[in-house]
Amino acid sequence: MTTGDLGGSSKENVVLDGIPVITVNGSRFQKALQIVRLEIDVILTIDYRCNYRGIFNILPFTPVITWVRDPRTQAVIEKVNSLKIPGKNVEPAGICIPETRNLAAYRKRPFPLKNRVTLANKMSHLKEKNEDVYNIPGSEWVLPNPSVVDYSGVNVKKAEKPTVVFVGRLDPIKRPWLFVELARMFPEADFLMLGKNHFEEEDGWEINNVPENLKLLGHVTGEEKYQILSSAWIFVNTSIHEESPVSAFEALAYETPLVCFEDWGGIVSRHGISIGQRLGTGLDGMPDLVSAVKQLLNDEELRTKYGKRGRAFVEKEHNDEAFLTAFRELCIHTGVKRAKDSILV
Repeated sequence: MTTGDLGGSSKENVVLDGIPVITVNGSRFQKALQIVRLEIDVILTIDYRCNYRGIFNILPFTPVITWVRDPRTQAVIEKVNSLKIPGKNVEPAGICIPETRNLAAYRKRPFPLKNRVTLANKMSHLKEKNEDVYNIPGSEWVLPNPSVVDYSGVNVKKAEKPTVVFVGRLDPIKRPWLFVELARMFPEADFLMLGKNHFEEEDGWEINNVPENLKLLGHVTGEEKYQILSSAWIFVNTSIHEESPVSAFEALAYETPLVCFEDWGGIVSRHGISIGQRLGTGLDGMPDLVSAVKQLLNDEELRTKYGKRGRAFVEKEHNDEAFLTAFRELCIHTGVKRAKDSILV
């Protein structure tokens, strides 16, 4: 089920990978009845947004698990607000930070509406951000990613020519201009940019003066994406803010080391090089970015060590079995009786 505004035009229900997707558009009353009839045991949210409350209010006695994947603390908000697009004096598109602390008010509702809200962090290091973001004490619960790729089908085949890859939206918050400038510094290497621009107005970013060694591949998914990650020597992330994106884990699954500005809970420094975040355009970090890429391009032994260590980490910590085990324990904790007798498959 998707969460969102209960108003809007009606849409037919769809099925994705065998799972029914029930939109919340159309008649509020009819949709509310439809949702109630589903006999939902637990609500799982991805982080928290205020428009989730529409579903919460329809199911006031149903426990809520908030999957903490990208918590935006006050420090993160200030960092993101410093973002600048080179050559433009406008507020960049796509940097709005949602209100999250009012989740605590829902958690503290009086009897008989009092309900259990459990925070489940994607990784344990996110616990320290829980109170700042949600006004709820830090949670020990961890709900890892399910398998980010089919690990049994991973085939690592590195390109003969030095190859560097970027995966992400070509939006200001990702600072893709840094990858373009990086490509100019290494004309002997192939730079592959996967992603598309979602903001084409003045507050977005447009690429121009593309270096010959930079290939713009647009939105790439599935086997084609995995072949690119397998061939890459280095995965570069230039965002002003990320929290261990799945694309980085996919790269590690294909033994591709990381070069990033940030170091999500020590993940990057264990499996690549973190140069430390820079505010604004990030252009003042170019010397360190160039140095990190040069070091890995020139050191096959180091690349191999980081890559194999990264693959082992992702396969061990982020897999279907670990996810399902943790989710079942969370369901039992929140009072879902059927979870005790169910084997999640």
